[in-house]
Amino acid sequence: MPPASTHPHRTRPPGRPIRSVLVACALLVLGAMHTANAEPHAGSHQAPDDPALDARVMDAAETIGALRGLTPTAPVRARIQSRAEMRASLEMLVAEELSPDEIAVSSRLLRALGLLAPDVDFLEMMLGLYEDQVAGYYDTRTQTLYLLSDDGLDQDDLILVHELFHAIQDQHFGIRPLQDAGRHITDVGLARSAIIEGDAMAVMIAAMTGAPVSAAQGALMQGLMDGAAGLVAPDADLGVPHVLWRQLLFPYSAGMGFILQVHDARGWEGVNEIYAQAPVSSRAILQPRRWIEGWDPTWLDTPDLAHLAGQQPARAQHALCTDLAQPVLQGPADGAEPAGAAQGSAGAAPEASAFPGVRRYAADVLGVLTGAAMVQQLLDGAVPAPRVEQRMLSLAGDRLDAWRTPGDPERDILVWLTVWDSVAAAAAAGALLARLGEAWVPDAAAPRQDEGAHGQWTLAVDGAGALLVERWGDLVLVALDRGGHASAAERCATLIMAAERVMTGHSRSRFPDLDAAQDSAAAP
Repeated sequence: MPPASTHPHRTRPPGRPIRSVLVACALLVLGAMHTANAEPHAGSHQAPDDPALDARVMDAAETIGALRGLTPTAPVRARIQSRAEMRASLEMLVAEELSPDEIAVSSRLLRALGLLAPDVDFLEMMLGLYEDQVAGYYDTRTQTLYLLSDDGLDQDDLILVHELFHAIQDQHFGIRPLQDAGRHITDVGLARSAIIEGDAMAVMIAAMTGAPVSAAQGALMQGLMDGAAGLVAPDADLGVPHVLWRQLLFPYSAGMGFILQVHDARGWEGVNEIYAQAPVSSRAILQPRRWIEGWDPTWLDTPDLAHLAGQQPARAQHALCTDLAQPVLQGPADGAEPAGAAQGSAGAAPEASAFPGVRRYAADVLGVLTGAAMVQQLLDGAVPAPRVEQRMLSLAGDRLDAWRTPGDPERDILVWLTVWDSVAAAAAAGALLARLGEAWVPDAAAPRQDEGAHGQWTLAVDGAGALLVERWGDLVLVALDRGGHASAAERCATLIMAAERVMTGHSRSRFPDLDAAQDSAAAP
């Protein structure tokens, strides 16, 4: 799913929603932000040279050269921006990176998943988050770094080191191509951001301590950063979802840990080689040894559900859905008809109908980090965060597709297909993911659970939605139908038919060339 950060789907993907909800990443603990493709405020281009700032840049370059073995290949310009100028730059960045259609898709997907409150304006939330967190950034197009002049923050040499190293990275390895290669897929974007930000963090911490940092020291610093995350969290009034906050933090803390583990194993030359063949998943960042040993996630392709339009559920499916819909019609204790319940004769459950016409509006790979953060936010502490993270670390690959129904514009059908390290891991994950019904269909009667022809399934419906979680071997599929005016029986039948089509029609392979992967994941 989409957000957070840094570069998922170019146009309607869930990657775009969440991952690229944050087209730039914030250095929360130390108050800096790297925006790789921000267009600076027009007035800041005319700012005169600042000899004192230029001298600080030269000193910082010498420090980086001594600690990291990389120095600028060309002069790097540095400028000071006021808060108003930086706000204008960020507004231009968002306007350039996210079209109105992309903003609408991101907002719709987050709301369909229950991750964004209905009263939160998505664009204003993003701008408020950026303004709240940014203290500096590097612009790849003008090869200029900018520091915020506000309460003395422009005097922070650690922020200068961090942003200057981004300029050095850009000169030696090319930041923009690295980001663009993972731009359309949330999990790839997070992994690429983790390389860029993690390396800068390792250099910055080394500058702070005066000596290169080991993986063990980095792990301690990572723990301190993660522990301090709550202290620097954005204002609650912004309405920033937990999943976006986690995506924002991830490149800095986990990225630093990854870089330092590779450094311990292969030295700085080994770190430099990462840029030519960077990881494509957040799991690789969280488990560096797996990546060093050659592990890559599984790539999943899924069929087009539009071909199901007009097909009728099988007789057994029809009977099951009609039966499940009956309690929904009984309504709450006050006798009021629940939202979404179809009209009909008293006590008669609506008939399960044909599969609706659908159009995919988002497609993405969520990965371990985004998947775990989503589950944590939805369950809201009902399952301890460490247990969620432990379960999700067995995720070997995934694919989220989001469909809209033109005949019922507010209705969303979401299908998240996941593959796990083993059948046992899939069984444990399936039990965890089935609990998402507590957030998505909270008014459902006791979920129906059974053994199917291929594995176990859990199905729950209420007046506003339906959830199906089904396991086939090492696969777990989560299908959700929410919003709009469909009846409980219709939603139930739709999810069963969608699950059957995806489970029997998907394919899995090694993670492909990123260009091909992005073409496949992009929505039509």
